[in-house]
Amino acid sequence: MQIDQIIVRPSENVFIIQYSDSAGRSDNIVASSAGNANVAALVADAQQRLPSEQNNPAKDEIEQEIEELEYRLKMLKESIGLPVA
Repeated sequence: MQIDQIIVRPSENVFIIQYSDSAGRSDNIVASSAGNANVAALVADAQQRLPSEQNNPAKDEIEQEIEELEYRLKMLKESIGLPVA
């Protein structure tokens, strides 16, 4: 058996272990994390490592950048004769 991924969902008090075996079969093990000090410590550590909201770019700025990139892509497609949707 090989563990492919471990997912912790603190809001649901569960953790999920996704695994596969040598025959190529995949499955999940779902277990409760309620009252589990190890899972609580893992979640607390992960939350401390997340960037603060101040370090994240504003949604409006990201949307503006996406619009500019989409416009540039449209112009590039037109310049080489590709159809533009």
